[in-house]
Amino acid sequence: MSGVMDELSAAGDAARHAAGRAAVDRTGPRTLWLVRHPQPVVATGICYGQTDLEVEPEALRALIARLHVRVPAGLPVMSSPLRRCRVVAEAIAASRHADEPVFDARWAEMHFGEWEMCAWNAIARPAIDAWAADFLDYLPPGGESVRQVAARVREAFDAWRDAGAPDALVVTHAGPMQLLMRELRGQPLSQRGEKLAYGALVECRLDGRGGIHILEHG
Repeated sequence: MSGVMDELSAAGDAARHAAGRAAVDRTGPRTLWLVRHPQPVVATGICYGQTDLEVEPEALRALIARLHVRVPAGLPVMSSPLRRCRVVAEAIAASRHADEPVFDARWAEMHFGEWEMCAWNAIARPAIDAWAADFLDYLPPGGESVRQVAARVREAFDAWRDAGAPDALVVTHAGPMQLLMRELRGQPLSQRGEKLAYGALVECRLDGRGGIHILEHG
């Protein structure tokens, strides 16, 4: 799904988002860790968006083991409420003796409306072309736009930052991660994005002086 979005994004609005949106953080350096969910149980080439899918059990075990090595213990955990993220959040919180996860729909994947669970190559070509022509604001029937997703994800990030909350882990999806990374880097939302594998881990480091540094761990 993220690959299709990346291919379309070059045709979208290239207006640069103001890098100065982030106010100076006076609470000191902090890190928000973002992790993409494991491989869901779904055929390749399917637009699944907010469809609530199971994950491959072995992929889940492998991701939890990796998080034990790469992410500090005891972090508060936030998550998309979709099952493929929920199971990761619950497992890592339980295994690291953290508090119960907080589930927040702002971290959910883009809702593709009537396109959900359709093969990408089965969606009408004129509809795909319309999205390519207006990448940020086109609405799939019954769904939401890329700009709407970016706004709710940025709102969730800002709520964590502005509250002075401690380091935390967010279990989310490729779309929200890519859009937030572009926002924080001051890049156009329509820019061709970085590809994020299932289980990809990203650090968003606040330096306490208004700077935000993005580190990708693949």
